[in-house]
Amino acid sequence: MLETARLTNPDKEVVLLGDEKNQWIGKEKGITHLRFADFDYGDKIDRFDRCYRPVQGPQHHHIKGGEDWLKFVFKRWFFVHNFLTSHHFDSFWHFDSDTMILEPLADHEAKFESYECTEQCNGQCINGFVSGAAFVSRYLQKINSIFEDTHFLEAKQQEIESLHPNWAFTEMSAYECLKQAEPVRSIPLSSIIDGTTFDDCICHDHGMQMERLFNGREIKKIYCLADGGFYGQNATTGKLVRMITLNFSWVPVVLFDVILNELKKRNASPTTQSAPELDRMPSMNDMAWRTHLLHCLWWQLKNSSRKFRKSKA
Repeated sequence: MLETARLTNPDKEVVLLGDEKNQWIGKEKGITHLRFADFDYGDKIDRFDRCYRPVQGPQHHHIKGGEDWLKFVFKRWFFVHNFLTSHHFDSFWHFDSDTMILEPLADHEAKFESYECTEQCNGQCINGFVSGAAFVSRYLQKINSIFEDTHFLEAKQQEIESLHPNWAFTEMSAYECLKQAEPVRSIPLSSIIDGTTFDDCICHDHGMQMERLFNGREIKKIYCLADGGFYGQNATTGKLVRMITLNFSWVPVVLFDVILNELKKRNASPTTQSAPELDRMPSMNDMAWRTHLLHCLWWQLKNSSRKFRKSKA
């Protein structure tokens, strides 16, 4: 993800907030690496540390790899806020590490300037374009007020235990609480504007044509066309939609390599062709078979063996 962001956005600063374990990525990918620990300060974060407690069902486990992952998904936004204010950043883009950025983001900022943020996860999470530190501060205020409301937390705990024992109250839940309590000027990042869109999840159709991968999973059928762009196709009208990002949650890592290689080829040999044609243009699955044949065959064999064992069970 970081390599594609650097490749497609050479004029933007690309920042990874991380720790010592991923510090090597900064130099290797040509990006700015900053440590979370350097932004672990201030009244807001002290207040959060005092009042936070996990709210989860008995089948949900918040400790992963020895770390309190549930606490981290909240606390990372406090780190982001401190980063923004200390480095005097205003608006910014925020993506998860499984998102491939295919185009210059500056070309699309005007679409979202009148909003406080864009949303993904079917409107449940802040992702994509964010207007600045002031909005993030509102979000943090809501998070802290939630964890100081013991009656709300107890009611939410009972609800999760009785209805969704494998769920937890997350930062996405807190964002929904913010929207219920006060107006938020937001828009789905996946909105189709001027024939372009930001993918919410490659494994969900969102009205587009799908194809079956070599491992049996269905994904959006994405074409790499002669104009250098990546396109999905409306399942009803057949109209092409240019993809600005692709979210690769739950797909084989090989697809990251496929897209990165195509972007490198496009960057090395820019095309002036403007009219995309579907004839003889490969889909993402086609490209995976062409460039990673043995990997695809292994996945297909594994999938067939799994189906055979199930049929005999």
